Amino acid sequence: MKKKFGLIGLMVFVFLLFSCTTEYGRLFDNQTALLAEEDQYYYRIRNGNFAPGMEFRDYSGIDTVWILEAEKNSWFSCSYNLNIEKGQFKLILVTPTGEIYNIAQRSEGEVKTYEIPAGINRIRIVGAKTTGEIEAFLEVGENVKKERAPRFSGF
Repeated sequence: MKKKFGLIGLMVFVFLLFSCTTEYGRLFDNQTALLAEEDQYYYRIRNGNFAPGMEFRDYSGIDTVWILEAEKNSWFSCSYNLNIEKGQFKLILVTPTGEIYNIAQRSEGEVKTYEIPAGINRIRIVGAKTTGEIEAFLEVGENVKKERAPRFSGF
C-alpha cells in the first residue's frame, strides 16, 4: 500500500514538474510576450557579456540587454556582428509606445541608427533553440541614459 501511494506521489510530482515549465521557444513571435516588461529565457550555455561579445548555446526566450531612457525624442546607433549556427534569433527594440523593431535577425554585421521616443526603450534578444554568437556596441544621443540589464553588467 505504501509503495502504491509512493508511486502515485512520484507520478504526480513528475507531472507537475513538466507541466509547469515554459516552452520559451514559443515566445519568439508572441507579441504580448515581446512587449511585456519581464524577461523569460533559458541558456544552456552563455559565455561572455552581450557587449562586447557573447557566445550562447540552446538559448530560448526573451532577454533584455539594454534599457534606453530618453528624456525626449532622440536616437541610438547599434553596431553588431551576428553569427547564428542554428535556431531562430532576433535583436529587437521595444518602444514605450508598444512598437517593436527588428534590429537584426540573421547572421550579418551592420550598423543601424534608430530614432526613439521619449520614455523607456528596451533592446532585447529573442531566441528559439538558438546557438551562435553576437558582438554589439551601442552609441546613444545626448538625452538618452543607457543602462545595461543587471545580468549583462557584471563582466
